[in-house]
Amino acid sequence: ASGKGVMLFARTLLSNIHEKYLKEPKSLDNNSSEASHSKEEVKEREAKVVLIPANTSSSQFISHLDINTRNDVPAIIIEPEIDTMVKAFANEWGNYGDALRAAFQNETVGLSRKKDKEFIYINKPKLALAISGTMNQVKKLIPNAEDGLYTRFLVCKLNPDTLWRDAFCNDCLNLTEYFEKLAPEFLQFYEFISKKEREVRLTELQSRKLNTFFEKRLFEIGEEGNYNAAGIVKRHGLMLYKICMVLSAFRIYQDKLDIEIIECKDADFE
Repeated sequence: ASGKGVMLFARTLLSNIHEKYLKEPKSLDNNSSEASHSKEEVKEREAKVVLIPANTSSSQFISHLDINTRNDVPAIIIEPEIDTMVKAFANEWGNYGDALRAAFQNETVGLSRKKDKEFIYINKPKLALAISGTMNQVKKLIPNAEDGLYTRFLVCKLNPDTLWRDAFCNDCLNLTEYFEKLAPEFLQFYEFISKKEREVRLTELQSRKLNTFFEKRLFEIGEEGNYNAAGIVKRHGLMLYKICMVLSAFRIYQDKLDIEIIECKDADFE
């Protein structure tokens, strides 16, 4: 009723990319058997899961992240109910918060278990995460601002829509069908943008604006003595740059510019 379920349309938009990797063949060599393959070779054939469920164990989450990182496959969590992640975190086997914190800045994620002699070392993991819920649900996941996970989220507080919508309207846009039709094009965009390394650069003026804005916010926090919030300001500066990267990627796809060095447009920066 609050409208946060629209986040599921993002899953629909990514569905073709998700299916693309799930359908990749994982068969063994005809002249070999499962037993003759090393654990590393078997791991390479495991499913590459783009849309990772929030309800997963810590070791399984790290395994997904490991397989995707080594194969340059995106790893994404989209969960409209924060409680799903809260329940997983409540269990010793399900708390992968440390991996989320590390993945935000592409820092190393590791795991070692004596059982099965399991060892995973992920260098420069890449993860996108979008979750939604009420403020009380958020507090269950992140109890206080000192929690390092809080500084890694771009928090948007939205008021629910109070307009009644006609569920029987024949001429209204069917959003499910709309995003299903967009999914193939989004796959084309993904294949276009990921076929080579690209770099997004800010102009000198844009860089100066970014530095001036966040330097001022950081100074204000210092003046207030609220040093715990310094991480929020610093990481929000990084988030702004990442948003510029995403918008710039869409723009070169739209303009059919297959370039490696992308200068951020003022319209996307502002």
